[in-house]
Amino acid sequence: MERLHSKNQLPRPHPGSPARLIEIDLHSLIGRRRKKPFTLQAKALRALAGFLSLMILFTVLSRVADSLTIARVDLQETQKRSIDHKITASGQVIANGAKTVISFPGIRVASLAVKPGEAVTENEPLFSLSLEDLQQKLEEAELELEKLNLDIRDQKSREKTEADSRSTALARALQDYNDMKSETGKAVEQAQKILTEAQNRLEEYRENPPPHADLESLQLICEAREKALEEALSALDALQTTVDQQVQEARQQAETAGVDPDEAENSVRTSYEQALNTAAEKAETARSEKQTADHDLAAASEQESSSQEQELLDAVSIAQQNFDQAVSARDSALKAAARAIEDAQKSPSADSSAEKMEMERQKLSKKVEELQKLLENGGVVRSAFDGVVDKLNIEVGNPTPDGTAVLISDLSQGTVFIAQIPAEQEKYISVGSTVTLKPGGDQKELTGLTVESIQKVQKDSELLEITVKLPENSLKLGSSAEMEAVQPSKPYPYCVPLSALQEENGGYYLLIIQEDAGFLGPELTAARLNVDILEKNESYAAIDGGSLVAGQEFIADSNKPLEAGDRVRLNQP
Repeated sequence: MERLHSKNQLPRPHPGSPARLIEIDLHSLIGRRRKKPFTLQAKALRALAGFLSLMILFTVLSRVADSLTIARVDLQETQKRSIDHKITASGQVIANGAKTVISFPGIRVASLAVKPGEAVTENEPLFSLSLEDLQQKLEEAELELEKLNLDIRDQKSREKTEADSRSTALARALQDYNDMKSETGKAVEQAQKILTEAQNRLEEYRENPPPHADLESLQLICEAREKALEEALSALDALQTTVDQQVQEARQQAETAGVDPDEAENSVRTSYEQALNTAAEKAETARSEKQTADHDLAAASEQESSSQEQELLDAVSIAQQNFDQAVSARDSALKAAARAIEDAQKSPSADSSAEKMEMERQKLSKKVEELQKLLENGGVVRSAFDGVVDKLNIEVGNPTPDGTAVLISDLSQGTVFIAQIPAEQEKYISVGSTVTLKPGGDQKELTGLTVESIQKVQKDSELLEITVKLPENSLKLGSSAEMEAVQPSKPYPYCVPLSALQEENGGYYLLIIQEDAGFLGPELTAARLNVDILEKNESYAAIDGGSLVAGQEFIADSNKPLEAGDRVRLNQP
């Protein structure tokens, strides 16, 4: 066997063998090629071949790296299904007619006659109380009752005093009103009388003004002037009549004598012209003197009448003011007196102190009676009905609680399952809904049960209490179970897994794929498709098909987080 020189060396061929001959020819050929110089074209071809080899190597490496970094995704089409809502809640079985036994708080328990789970009958002893504590509670209650009776008596006395005071105040207010009405009425009557007298004097003056000496002389002058004017006018009229007669006669005579009548008329008128002018001047003078006398009489009469009338007007104005003031004072005084009556007639402010104290007295009286009855019965508390002791909140030697001492289940009314769910799930369950109960252990599931009632939890408004009535002898009292209720929805044509939905700023979208042109050829990228949610549960969501096309596929799963614009690669089936 030939010896090897190293791990990576092959044994040299035997001289004369074909392999040896080939080796010698190869070395000689290489030697001859080395001796032959390279041309510039050969060098360029060698460089191009090297560059292309590197490009192919880098492309292969890039493809390999790209396949390692690009997300691989699975596509899925929307499916038609219903969006069912499942509600689960844990609860407990209790008696449908659970009743409480309440005792006086703060009294030591002397002994217990029952234990939880025991059946009791009506009037059967449950526990007994300390007689010493009962006696002390009785004495305290009797003392409180006596104090309350005294307070009630004092309250009634105060109410009677206040009622008498209100009655007296009302009587005085009525008397003051009547007195004020009488006094102010007299003042108004007196002011009215004075006003009437002033008005009568003014009216009498205006109808019959009193005579005055100067006015009488001026009146006589006026009468004389008027008489003189009448005489002057009569003389002028008489002279004018004479002239007219003379003219008539002169014209007749001239016509008889054959003389011009106009000349005869002018002659007559010329002869009487001076007499007519004189008579006219006298009449005009008498008229002027008559006007002057009338003016003087009117001025004097007006001056005298204005002075006396103003005095009477002032008296009427003052009397009117006094009357108005008397009426205003009467109205104000009567208004104030009437308000005093209203105030006195007002009912006192609502005060239910007496009623509250009476209610408290009745409560204390009942407490005293019950304590006395307990003492007479030796402090023994008995059951008022048949049932099973569900819970004891008392212990021997400890004081009784302020509330339920013993909880007794009335099994005659059956049992119910009680559970609580968030209030926000109320729309998925209602009275009459079908539920399934899954008790623990080897107990069978109860199916086809119905919800009997749904109520808000008093201590927590964000919770609802579900009550399910149980069949007779189905689950033990106090046992636990899990409730399950399913509310199916209508079928929706476009449903997607909840895991495929993305949420942003209160909106939802799906990621779909689209083909884009890349540097090395077509590429697949993730694109955003906004959708509207119609309904969803914990697993699926129904979306509006308005933004979808027939056969629309979406990215249902990815091996790494994705965003719109990221490159993706489809998983091969």
